Amino acid sequence: MNHKLLKLIEYLYQQSSPISCKELAQHFKVTTRTIQNYVKDINHISDNNAIISSKSGYMLNKQKTDIIFEKLNVNIPDDNISRCTYILKKLLTQTTGSINIFDLSDELFVSYSTFRNVLSYTNNYLKKYNLKVISNNNLLHLQGNERDLRRLMSTIIYDEVSVNSFSLENLYEYFNFELVTKVISFLDSFSKNNGFTINHFTKMNLILHFCILIKRIQDGNIEMDSAVNCDNNKLLLECDYKLITILHKEIFNTFNIDIDNDNLKEAYLLLQINSDLSLNLVNDVLGKEIISLMKEIIKEIKVNYLLDLNTPEFITPFSLHLKKLIFRIQHGKVEKNPILKHIKKTLPMIYDISTYVSLYINNFFGNEVIAEDEIGFIALHIGAEIHRQKSDSEKISTILVLPKYLELESYVKNQILKSFHENLNIVDSIYSYEYLHNFSHTAELIITTFPLSYFKNTNIFEIVSISPFFNSEDQLKIHEGIDSIKKKRLNQILINQFDYFFNKELFHLDNGSYKDEYDVINFLAKDLINKNYAPKEFLTHIINREKLTSTAFNNVSVPHQFFIETMKTGTNILISKEGIRWKNNLVHIVLMVCIKNEDKKNFTFLYEALLNLFTQDDIVKIVKTSTSFEDFKKKVLLFIE
Repeated sequence: MNHKLLKLIEYLYQQSSPISCKELAQHFKVTTRTIQNYVKDINHISDNNAIISSKSGYMLNKQKTDIIFEKLNVNIPDDNISRCTYILKKLLTQTTGSINIFDLSDELFVSYSTFRNVLSYTNNYLKKYNLKVISNNNLLHLQGNERDLRRLMSTIIYDEVSVNSFSLENLYEYFNFELVTKVISFLDSFSKNNGFTINHFTKMNLILHFCILIKRIQDGNIEMDSAVNCDNNKLLLECDYKLITILHKEIFNTFNIDIDNDNLKEAYLLLQINSDLSLNLVNDVLGKEIISLMKEIIKEIKVNYLLDLNTPEFITPFSLHLKKLIFRIQHGKVEKNPILKHIKKTLPMIYDISTYVSLYINNFFGNEVIAEDEIGFIALHIGAEIHRQKSDSEKISTILVLPKYLELESYVKNQILKSFHENLNIVDSIYSYEYLHNFSHTAELIITTFPLSYFKNTNIFEIVSISPFFNSEDQLKIHEGIDSIKKKRLNQILINQFDYFFNKELFHLDNGSYKDEYDVINFLAKDLINKNYAPKEFLTHIINREKLTSTAFNNVSVPHQFFIETMKTGTNILISKEGIRWKNNLVHIVLMVCIKNEDKKNFTFLYEALLNLFTQDDIVKIVKTSTSFEDFKKKVLLFIE
């Protein structure tokens, strides 16, 4: 169902009386014949008279809207991002490898000139993948190497559907039913016969990658290379060549394709990374040194961050990643991470834990330096495990306020949970906003199809008003509501614990004597040492941490260390109105944190709260003019409140 038909349905849904064909034509700026065609199409698609026609005009049969709701799963992209994704999906899944520009324009309901703009946007997006959409005689095709194309395909699918809600139905959309079922059957039998147990959490990831690999070989989109590359042999480490031989034979027997050496090795590594290997095989593949390092890392993270990563879902894939990481370090190789900046920006605490892990690996293997790209991959492993452990108590308690219309409640609830089950815990559904006072202590978020004007005296909740059709605009509104609540939670941490983490004796104004970040670090660290907050080794560890990767985010820096136990908890503050050069940043606010052991759990939340607050441009402009600690505290708390 295209977006023009949806617009008509939405408009009629809001009306309480029939609307004439002429009025509708004027509203949508089309002819009356076009409106009549729209009505005919809607009634055909919905398999019933969803729109009733009378002498007075057209009216939506709201008692039969449940059938329409079931038909609303097909959305026509209406912005550059969704159109770009649509185009790339088409190009990646077409067996011919090319598509006519005018056909795509028609499918997207856009003009040729608009399509050219979308194409320009798409090529900008593809730069990070080293890919490009080429136009030749009005035919489009993707240009780039095979591995980048597969990486793009995987990214697009996972961007669209979250890991936990990823299902076989999603795979059927991209690959035919026969291929998906064959891949599942193949993986189940191969793993069972050869000592693998496929990890439940990563099974969809494994099925996805095998579907991509097999389909592209079947479609002739991979250049087969029979020569074995020496470097690739090295990167396999001590992989079991007997199993690789069996894998080659089984792929040929199942899919009737002769896979080349490079792709065969990649397929085998995918099996390893996404499986829980038997204990003997783990020891054989990893070796005692890696297993010992894993145990130490898990222990240290639990001590320093109170996070328990001692689960099979984390240990097996991360151990295998760790083995390959050590090999790359020892041979001067780096795995480029295309989403490193995004990880650092959106997962600052997890990235920080990963930096700690990298420091530990450095020390374990004799100060081997780990690149930031590799730290980003460590963050993905740790982030996935934390994501698995999230409990309902961390989710946002949500109330749905919906009118009692047949399937409306069920439809809206299901659509919301599909997209936001990781963040929201829907505790109840009510039919009238008048009963909200009963939930004032149990809910943070209200999602409703009633207008916001109905909720004038309910400012204790975050309220999001959506349409009953749950379109992309509604998803954006809920995202904004969730972000707003998360920021409020973080701000409340600062309000509640401000006087514990900040005090007058640890506040300084820039006197113009600091040339760079190391001058500032020297001054603030020595000040903490002299005031008996931290031991003498504190300075050395702060400097080592800064050398590894900058602690500056925009105009703020939060220097801290991992290894040394401090005597007190405190934050040493330096305010610079003019700014201090900090690598590639101009920093106005420096917050050097030292945390004693019993406060380390709170530091996880404090760190996120600090970054959430001080990376906002407005707060930096306000706080950098502070003249005293009292002035600083007043400005921060006023801004939060």
